[in-house]
Amino acid sequence: MSQTKSPPKPSEPVKTDTLTIGVREGDDVDLRSAEVLSGPFATNAMALNRFARGTTGDVSLDKLVEAMTANADRVKKGDMRDVEAILVSQATVLNGLFADLLRRSSINFGGSYFDAGERYLKLAFKAQNQARMTLETLSTVKNPPVIYAKQANIANGPQQVNNGTKLTTRAEVNESRSNKQLEACNEKAMDSGAAESTVAGNSAMATLGISDRAKNARGKGSRR
Repeated sequence: MSQTKSPPKPSEPVKTDTLTIGVREGDDVDLRSAEVLSGPFATNAMALNRFARGTTGDVSLDKLVEAMTANADRVKKGDMRDVEAILVSQATVLNGLFADLLRRSSINFGGSYFDAGERYLKLAFKAQNQARMTLETLSTVKNPPVIYAKQANIANGPQQVNNGTKLTTRAEVNESRSNKQLEACNEKAMDSGAAESTVAGNSAMATLGISDRAKNARGKGSRR
């Protein structure tokens, strides 16, 4: 009696912990591996796969990296819907954790297990605080704060200008003093009542000036 074999089942995709790293011709394999492992996706995909395996089952690392890369690209383009959804979901989970820990605390307090009740109560308040901080982060993402900065011009040295208020620098003080001294010297030199002083310049030119005056004097006398 012949037996009929059942048709083979369609092959399922293999889920593995191995991460595929694409290498082009001429690339340094070790350097390429280091770039991927030091990047933002590979190690986080490995951590997510290990921690979430009990809930989601085994997921391919390649698919996780692909999904994380797509999420990051959306955020880079300004699409914050994934970030907002994550924060809302986390806040919801933390709020549920707060309620369950509070329930456990109440049960232990009711059974006169005060130490256990106090521990559960502290954990409940921690979960509540984390939920509050998550919602505050969501609010900041939705409505970024506006920062008003005052004008501040910084130059070399201890000088700063804030909204029209100027602090005088040491260099400016020295320059002002030099200008005042120069003005005083100029006023003294231009005084018409001051006696002229002999300038010790080119002696040959001074002698020539005197000789010319003597010749001119003799010339005038002969004409008479």
